Amino acid sequence: MIAEALEKQLRLALPNEKEVDNAVQRLQLGAEYVQDAMTAFINDSILLGVDVGNQEINVFYGEEKALDDIDLGGVAGDAIGWVTERVQTLMQELNQTSRETLTKMITQWKDNNLPFSELIATLEKAGWGFDPRRAKMIAVTEATRAFNKGKLMMAAASTLTVHKRWITRGDERVCPICAKLGTMRFRVGEGISLGADFEHPGGTGAAAQFAGELFMQPPAHPNCGCKIRLVALGLAVPFTGTGPYN
Repeated sequence: MIAEALEKQLRLALPNEKEVDNAVQRLQLGAEYVQDAMTAFINDSILLGVDVGNQEINVFYGEEKALDDIDLGGVAGDAIGWVTERVQTLMQELNQTSRETLTKMITQWKDNNLPFSELIATLEKAGWGFDPRRAKMIAVTEATRAFNKGKLMMAAASTLTVHKRWITRGDERVCPICAKLGTMRFRVGEGISLGADFEHPGGTGAAAQFAGELFMQPPAHPNCGCKIRLVALGLAVPFTGTGPYN
Protein backbone atom coordinates (compact mmCIF):
# COMPACT_ATOMS: atom_id res chain seq x y z
CA MET A 1 0.00 0.00 0.00
CA ILE A 2 2.75 2.47 0.94
CA ALA A 3 4.94 1.32 -1.95
CA GLU A 4 2.15 2.03 -4.42
CA ALA A 5 1.48 5.44 -2.84
CA LEU A 6 5.16 6.45 -3.01
CA GLU A 7 5.35 5.32 -6.63
CA LYS A 8 2.24 7.36 -7.49
CA GLN A 9 3.73 10.39 -5.72
CA LEU A 10 6.92 10.06 -7.76
CA ARG A 11 5.02 9.76 -11.05
CA LEU A 12 2.94 12.83 -10.26
CA ALA A 13 6.03 14.81 -9.29
CA LEU A 14 7.98 13.71 -12.36
CA PRO A 15 5.54 12.88 -15.18
CA ASN A 16 8.09 13.88 -17.80
CA GLU A 17 11.44 15.62 -18.26
CA LYS A 18 9.83 19.05 -18.67
CA GLU A 19 8.73 18.99 -15.03
CA VAL A 20 12.14 18.22 -13.52
CA ASP A 21 12.69 21.76 -12.26
CA ASN A 22 9.25 21.75 -10.61
CA ALA A 23 9.46 18.21 -9.22
CA VAL A 24 10.12 19.10 -5.59
CA GLN A 25 7.11 21.44 -5.49
CA ARG A 26 5.00 18.86 -7.33
CA LEU A 27 5.58 16.27 -4.58
CA GLN A 28 2.59 17.77 -2.83
CA LEU A 29 0.36 16.46 -5.64
CA GLY A 30 0.86 12.91 -4.38
CA ALA A 31 1.09 13.60 -0.66
CA GLU A 32 -2.59 12.78 -0.13
CA TYR A 33 -2.11 9.25 -1.47
CA VAL A 34 0.79 8.65 0.91
CA GLN A 35 -1.14 10.08 3.85
CA ASP A 36 -4.20 7.93 3.11
CA ALA A 37 -2.04 4.80 2.89
CA MET A 38 -0.31 5.65 6.17
CA THR A 39 -3.58 6.35 7.96
CA ALA A 40 -5.19 3.10 6.81
CA PHE A 41 -2.50 0.67 7.93
CA ILE A 42 -1.63 2.53 11.15
CA ASN A 43 -5.33 2.55 12.07
CA ASP A 44 -5.49 -1.20 11.49
CA SER A 45 -2.33 -1.76 13.55
CA ILE A 46 -3.38 0.24 16.60
CA LEU A 47 -6.87 -1.29 16.67
CA LEU A 48 -5.28 -4.73 16.45
CA GLY A 49 -3.12 -3.76 19.42
CA VAL A 50 -6.21 -2.67 21.36
CA ASP A 51 -7.89 -5.99 20.57
CA VAL A 52 -4.86 -8.10 21.54
CA GLY A 53 -4.43 -6.06 24.73
CA ASN A 54 -8.05 -6.76 25.54
CA GLN A 55 -7.52 -10.48 24.98
CA GLU A 56 -4.47 -10.57 27.23
CA ILE A 57 -6.25 -8.72 30.04
CA ASN A 58 -9.14 -11.18 29.72
CA VAL A 59 -6.68 -14.02 30.27
CA PHE A 60 -5.53 -12.39 33.52
CA TYR A 61 -8.84 -11.89 35.27
CA GLY A 62 -11.61 -13.23 33.10
CA GLU A 63 -13.65 -11.37 30.53
CA GLU A 64 -16.46 -10.04 32.70
CA LYS A 65 -14.27 -8.64 35.47
CA ALA A 66 -11.71 -7.16 33.10
CA LEU A 67 -14.31 -5.33 31.04
CA ASP A 68 -16.47 -3.99 33.86
CA ASP A 69 -14.88 -0.55 33.88
CA ILE A 70 -13.39 -0.34 30.38
CA ASP A 71 -14.97 1.93 27.77
CA LEU A 72 -13.90 0.07 24.63
CA GLY A 73 -15.42 2.70 22.38
CA GLY A 74 -13.50 5.39 24.22
CA VAL A 75 -10.24 3.47 23.90
CA ALA A 76 -10.81 3.00 20.16
CA GLY A 77 -11.60 6.70 19.79
CA ASP A 78 -8.45 7.70 21.65
CA ALA A 79 -6.49 5.30 19.47
CA ILE A 80 -7.77 6.87 16.27
CA GLY A 81 -6.98 10.31 17.68
CA TRP A 82 -3.41 9.18 18.33
CA VAL A 83 -3.19 7.91 14.75
CA THR A 84 -4.23 11.31 13.38
CA GLU A 85 -1.46 13.05 15.30
CA ARG A 86 1.11 10.40 14.44
CA VAL A 87 0.33 10.55 10.72
CA GLN A 88 0.69 14.34 10.72
CA THR A 89 4.13 14.08 12.32
CA LEU A 90 5.14 11.22 10.06
CA MET A 91 4.09 13.06 6.92
CA GLN A 92 6.23 16.05 7.88
CA GLU A 93 9.24 13.74 8.30
CA LEU A 94 8.54 11.80 5.09
CA ASN A 95 7.97 14.92 3.00
CA GLN A 96 11.26 16.38 4.22
CA THR A 97 13.12 13.18 3.35
CA SER A 98 11.45 12.99 -0.05
CA ARG A 99 12.32 16.61 -0.86
CA GLU A 100 15.94 16.13 0.15
CA THR A 101 16.26 12.89 -1.80
CA LEU A 102 14.64 14.29 -4.91
CA THR A 103 16.77 17.45 -4.83
CA LYS A 104 19.97 15.43 -4.45
CA MET A 105 19.13 12.96 -7.21
CA ILE A 106 18.07 15.65 -9.67
CA THR A 107 21.32 17.55 -9.06
CA GLN A 108 23.36 14.40 -9.70
CA TRP A 109 21.31 13.60 -12.80
CA LYS A 110 21.91 17.06 -14.25
CA ASP A 111 25.63 16.98 -13.44
CA ASN A 112 26.03 13.67 -15.27
CA ASN A 113 23.80 14.64 -18.20
CA LEU A 114 21.92 11.33 -18.11
CA PRO A 115 18.65 10.34 -19.81
CA PHE A 116 15.40 11.04 -17.94
CA SER A 117 14.78 7.30 -17.60
CA GLU A 118 17.96 7.02 -15.52
CA LEU A 119 16.66 9.61 -13.06
CA ILE A 120 13.44 7.68 -12.53
CA ALA A 121 15.30 4.36 -12.22
CA THR A 122 17.66 5.83 -9.63
CA LEU A 123 14.84 7.25 -7.54
CA GLU A 124 13.01 3.93 -7.58
CA LYS A 125 16.01 1.99 -6.30
CA ALA A 126 17.52 4.54 -3.90
CA GLY A 127 17.52 3.20 -0.37
CA TRP A 128 15.68 6.23 1.03
CA GLY A 129 13.81 7.32 -2.07
CA PHE A 130 10.55 6.09 -3.51
CA ASP A 131 11.34 2.38 -3.55
CA PRO A 132 9.85 -0.75 -1.90
CA ARG A 133 12.65 -0.94 0.69
CA ARG A 134 11.72 2.44 2.11
CA ALA A 135 8.04 1.50 2.04
CA LYS A 136 8.72 -1.74 3.92
CA MET A 137 10.82 0.03 6.55
CA ILE A 138 8.05 2.56 7.16
CA ALA A 139 5.41 -0.18 7.34
CA VAL A 140 7.31 -2.38 9.80
CA THR A 141 8.39 0.48 12.04
CA GLU A 142 5.05 2.28 12.22
CA ALA A 143 2.98 -0.90 12.53
CA THR A 144 5.17 -1.90 15.48
CA ARG A 145 4.72 1.51 17.06
CA ALA A 146 0.94 1.55 16.60
CA PHE A 147 0.35 -2.06 17.63
CA ASN A 148 2.21 -1.63 20.91
CA LYS A 149 0.62 1.75 21.54
CA GLY A 150 -2.80 0.14 21.20
CA LYS A 151 -1.93 -2.55 23.74
CA LEU A 152 -0.68 0.05 26.22
CA MET A 153 -3.76 2.23 25.76
CA MET A 154 -5.99 -0.76 26.46
CA ALA A 155 -3.99 -1.66 29.57
CA ALA A 156 -4.09 1.93 30.83
CA ALA A 157 -7.89 2.02 30.43
CA SER A 158 -8.25 -1.00 32.70
CA THR A 159 -8.54 -0.63 36.46
CA LEU A 160 -6.12 -3.54 36.82
CA THR A 161 -2.51 -3.03 37.84
CA VAL A 162 -0.71 -3.99 34.65
CA HIS A 163 3.00 -3.89 33.90
CA LYS A 164 4.85 -4.36 30.62
CA ARG A 165 7.82 -6.34 29.31
CA TRP A 166 9.83 -6.01 26.11
CA ILE A 167 9.58 -9.07 23.84
CA THR A 168 11.89 -9.57 20.85
CA ARG A 169 11.42 -11.71 17.77
CA GLY A 170 13.82 -14.22 19.32
CA ASP A 171 15.71 -14.92 16.09
CA GLU A 172 18.90 -13.87 14.31
CA ARG A 173 17.38 -10.51 13.37
CA VAL A 174 17.34 -9.26 16.95
CA CYS A 175 19.69 -6.27 17.26
CA PRO A 176 22.03 -5.27 20.16
CA ILE A 177 19.51 -2.65 21.29
CA CYS A 178 16.55 -4.98 21.64
CA ALA A 179 18.37 -8.16 22.68
CA LYS A 180 19.21 -6.68 26.08
CA LEU A 181 15.81 -5.04 26.51
CA GLY A 182 14.20 -8.39 25.83
CA THR A 183 16.28 -10.24 28.44
CA MET A 184 15.63 -7.92 31.40
CA ARG A 185 14.77 -10.03 34.46
CA PHE A 186 11.64 -9.54 36.57
CA ARG A 187 9.79 -11.41 39.28
CA VAL A 188 6.75 -13.40 38.23
CA GLY A 189 3.90 -11.07 37.33
CA GLU A 190 6.09 -7.96 37.35
CA GLY A 191 7.67 -5.73 34.77
CA ILE A 192 7.99 -2.02 34.05
CA SER A 193 5.01 0.13 35.01
CA LEU A 194 2.96 1.30 32.01
CA GLY A 195 4.05 4.94 32.24
CA ALA A 196 7.74 4.24 32.82
CA ASP A 197 10.57 3.83 30.32
CA PHE A 198 12.67 0.76 29.72
CA GLU A 199 16.26 1.70 30.55
CA HIS A 200 18.79 -0.12 28.40
CA PRO A 201 21.11 -2.13 30.68
CA GLY A 202 24.07 -1.95 28.32
CA GLY A 203 26.34 -4.97 28.10
CA THR A 204 29.36 -6.09 26.15
CA GLY A 205 30.18 -5.45 22.53
CA ALA A 206 27.74 -3.39 20.48
CA ALA A 207 25.18 -3.32 23.32
CA ALA A 208 27.49 -1.21 25.52
CA GLN A 209 26.88 1.97 23.52
CA PHE A 210 23.15 1.94 24.33
CA ALA A 211 23.53 1.78 28.13
CA GLY A 212 21.13 4.15 29.84
CA GLU A 213 19.02 4.95 26.76
CA LEU A 214 15.30 5.12 27.49
CA PHE A 215 12.46 3.57 25.49
CA MET A 216 8.77 3.79 26.35
CA GLN A 217 7.85 0.96 23.95
CA PRO A 218 8.96 -0.62 20.67
CA PRO A 219 10.13 0.35 18.13
CA ALA A 220 13.61 1.13 19.38
CA HIS A 221 14.88 1.67 15.83
CA PRO A 222 13.73 1.47 12.18
CA ASN A 223 12.50 -2.01 11.17
CA CYS A 224 12.04 -3.01 14.82
CA GLY A 225 9.54 -5.84 15.19
CA CYS A 226 9.48 -6.14 19.00
CA LYS A 227 6.30 -6.22 21.06
CA ILE A 228 5.06 -5.36 24.51
CA ARG A 229 3.84 -8.21 26.69
CA LEU A 230 1.35 -7.24 29.38
CA VAL A 231 1.76 -8.77 32.84
CA ALA A 232 -0.29 -8.34 36.02
CA LEU A 233 0.69 -8.67 39.65
CA GLY A 234 1.30 -12.32 40.46
CA LEU A 235 0.11 -13.45 37.04
CA ALA A 236 1.69 -13.79 33.61
CA VAL A 237 -0.08 -14.15 30.27
CA PRO A 238 1.54 -16.42 27.70
CA PHE A 239 2.61 -14.63 24.51
CA THR A 240 -0.20 -15.00 21.99
CA GLY A 241 1.97 -14.61 18.91
CA THR A 242 -0.66 -12.24 17.52
CA GLY A 243 0.45 -9.07 15.78
CA PRO A 244 1.42 -7.46 12.51
CA TYR A 245 4.90 -9.01 12.34
CA ASN A 246 5.72 -12.36 13.89
